[in-house]
Amino acid sequence: MAESRIGTIETYNNTLINLLKENPVIMSNLYRDILTILHKYPPAKNENKMIYGKVAEKRIIYWLNQIIPCIELDKQLTCGSEYKNDCEISFSIGSIKFSIKVSKNGGEPTLINKRNKIGHSVQNCNMIICHIKQRRLYIFTHTPDFDSYIKESDESIKYKTSIFKKKLEKDENYFYEFPVNDDLTHFENHIIPTLEKDEIYDRIAEEIDEVNRSYY
Repeated sequence: MAESRIGTIETYNNTLINLLKENPVIMSNLYRDILTILHKYPPAKNENKMIYGKVAEKRIIYWLNQIIPCIELDKQLTCGSEYKNDCEISFSIGSIKFSIKVSKNGGEPTLINKRNKIGHSVQNCNMIICHIKQRRLYIFTHTPDFDSYIKESDESIKYKTSIFKKKLEKDENYFYEFPVNDDLTHFENHIIPTLEKDEIYDRIAEEIDEVNRSYY
């Protein structure tokens, strides 16, 4: 039963990759957004680590939804957040949930923050991992073949960095590559450097001050 399900999901993954290839304008827009987020919220600053990943996740969902129905799962909840998955994509023959991760240079993507739950597993989880430097979305399902790339601690479950070079990079069925074109090159080299970085916590603090100033 499990093997049949995994085979079906692999078909979904390949369908998604092919759909992305058929929409270079939309995917160029997504990569433009990813570059902008990386510049405005550089993850080298500890305070930005969660922000840049979460904003990038939202933009990935937004642009995928321009190609195929894709909903943000957290928005369907009245409280809390999804445990493993971030979006649900509706294909013509069914809907599949995906976990979205973002890595600037191929660091260790965190798959699960364990919190208070027990019995954690990533078996059969469907992944979309954005590797910014490689200009790729890795789209695959975690099967036992990926178990050797798992790094587990008391706090989390992650992929080892070696998963990119030793597994994902070797098979084109696992990834979509963002377009390379003159517009994106110009944007990356000439527009991005002119954008101001967002000191988000200072900005929020200033907004709170402005809202409450008349009450002080």
